[in-house]
Formats: sequence, structure tokens, C-alpha cells
Amino acid sequence: MTIFRIFPAVAIFSLLILQACSQDSASPSADIYKPPVAIDTTFEDGFSIRDIELGEGSPIDSADFFSAHYTGYLSNGDIFDTSFEQGVPITFQLGVGQVLKAWDVGLVGMRKGGKRVIVSPPQYAYGDTGITDIIPPNDTLRFEIELMNVYKIPGKWDFSTDESQLSDSGISYQIHQTGRGNKPDIGQHVSVRYSGYLEDGTLFDSSYLRNGAFQFQVGIGQVIQGWDETVLDMRPGERRTVLIPPDIAYGSNGAGGIIPPNSSLRFDIELMEVGLSDEDQL
Repeated sequence: MTIFRIFPAVAIFSLLILQACSQDSASPSADIYKPPVAIDTTFEDGFSIRDIELGEGSPIDSADFFSAHYTGYLSNGDIFDTSFEQGVPITFQLGVGQVLKAWDVGLVGMRKGGKRVIVSPPQYAYGDTGITDIIPPNDTLRFEIELMNVYKIPGKWDFSTDESQLSDSGISYQIHQTGRGNKPDIGQHVSVRYSGYLEDGTLFDSSYLRNGAFQFQVGIGQVIQGWDETVLDMRPGERRTVLIPPDIAYGSNGAGGIIPPNSSLRFDIELMEVGLSDEDQL
């Protein structure tokens, strides 16, 4: 049973991902976890952190994305949740309320490959309500967490309507950095880095979450129409923010329960490289 997955997306944000309670003056501060040293600390309210392995690389901080394997235990020692059952680590953003308060506070400072045990009093987890038939009310939980990766995603680029331009199809765009060389032709392979945002500013996808660039053939319908039009107009090295209207994005259907119907989407796109077409490679 995997609680991160058994609830639909909306329920995840209202149950597992919801911050359970506000902090009080005796609560731990994220600043405590920044030094690259092993932590073995118990706070006045019973919240505790103990490092088993330190890991390496850049420490995770608020607003970073991460992937992790974990096992969660009730106070009686029973396992109530584990990512190992599905064999796939969970991926979320830290410090924005997408995970339990115990995780938002307790993961800060971990590094890739690090292993940490967090003991969470109910006010950092599911409080006095619990989850029916899964987590009793007012239960103290234990999490064994292995941080698989940390993703440092660049912040949103500045976008000014006063400096933006409008394409014939209704794409509003602003060029932040001009590129050099030729624009791609239809059918050529291109490599881009990007982040995509909903109208409310929520990040819904980013190539940085996959530690690499996204590659596709431009102009042949492998991506949404607004992307094909945009990338065909870019030069290698160019950075551009685009606001794509729904009719050349995902339209009235939306996508995957993530993008609502009739959504305008924002993308920060950097064209890294233009390659050959399939015909040229023969």
C-alpha cells in the first residue's frame, strides 16, 4: 500500500501533501540543517532527525525538487507506506506544502544518496484526525528516507508585457537572450531545456527534473503546436519566454489531470542545439 499513490491528485494535496499544522516557537528551523554535518537531534516537541548516511553533492533546500525512496512506520512498528512496493521513488518540491510538514522541515540539508530517519509527532504529520483505517489519530510516525536525487530548477525568467511581442497565432513572447546560427528546419532534431507553468504560476513540468535536455523533431507534431511554432523561430543559444493560448496548447481537453481544460501555458525555453533531420542522417 502506497499512500503517496492511492489517493487521486487532488486528494494527495489535501491529505498526504497538506501541511498539517503551523509551527510554534519550539519547532525546528530549516537553517539548522544547512551545515554539511551529520544530524542527530531531538527537539522539545518530540520531532527528531538522525542521519544514517550523509550523501554527497549539493544539499537540498526549500523550493528544490527531489526524488526519494521511503518507508513509513506507525508508532507500533507497523509499516503503513513504502515507495519500495512500487519500485519507483516519489518526486515532489520541498518547502511549498507538497509533502508533510515533517518532510518539508526534516529533509532540508540532505544530499543525494543520504539516508535519514525522521520521527514525526502528530502535529508534523496527520494530527488528531489521522487517516481512516490507515493512520490512527495523534500517532507519532517514523520515516526512513533515502534521497535519490536533488533537482535545482532555475527560477522563472522575468517577463514584461511591455517588452513582449505577439505572433500571428497569439503567442506572446519575450526574448531574453538572442541566439546565433540558423533557425531549425521542419523535421530537424532539436535539443531544448525548459520549464512549464500553469496560469497560477505552478510548475507542471521541467527538463531539469530529468537532469538533461529534451530532444524532439520540430515541426512534425511531436509536441504541441505552440512549441513547434516557437522553436522553429529560435536560433541556437536563444532563451525565450512564451505564453501559449489554449487552442495551440492542450485545448479544451487539458492533459493528464495536470493541465486544466482551456489553459494558457507559460514556458521558459532555451534552444541548446539543432541537429540533422532523419533524411540527412541516412
